[in-house]
Amino acid sequence: MNRSWNRPVADSAVQARSARRYLRALAGIGLCLAWAGASEAQTREEQAFLRSAANHFGFAEREVAFLAQGEASPDEIPVVLHLARQAGVSAEAILALRRGGLSWTDLLRRYGMHAGQLHVDLETVPREGALGRAYETFAGRPRSSWEVIRLADDQVVALVALSFLSRYLQISPEQVAVALAGSLSPVEAYRALLGRRSA
Repeated sequence: MNRSWNRPVADSAVQARSARRYLRALAGIGLCLAWAGASEAQTREEQAFLRSAANHFGFAEREVAFLAQGEASPDEIPVVLHLARQAGVSAEAILALRRGGLSWTDLLRRYGMHAGQLHVDLETVPREGALGRAYETFAGRPRSSWEVIRLADDQVVALVALSFLSRYLQISPEQVAVALAGSLSPVEAYRALLGRRSA
């Protein structure tokens, strides 16, 4: 029996497709492991806060979990998502510019926004914390000049959190302002407000 040991070589296109499938599978495994690591690095409160921010601003939860592994803290993620949505750019682009040294006010201006657009009308104005300082700045100027206000980064974070939490939790901005005006961070305020709402 005449047997040839020379097997036909598989078509190169088939080999290329198999290699691509293999690499995609490896990348998918790596992505899942990285996501699991990202979740472990965050507390349950931070994860819940980030999920709520993702839902409110219309981003995928997994994407937001990854964003929080960069240089932005979970407290700052709503600012990233707000700017990205308003400017029509990716959240990664906002974070890259932030890492490049731009303040939140610089980023607002870069995309045609300003501090006055973050203002939420309150019946009782907070007097302490970053939120209190922001409202003090607004009170010291006529509304027509709010577009030139330069807020500190923590003030921008507090103002975005005020709007986000009051809308997402469907509670009055005054309730959120009370929680934020003390020493509570947005994540801590979120936890406290959820606890009060479920009590």
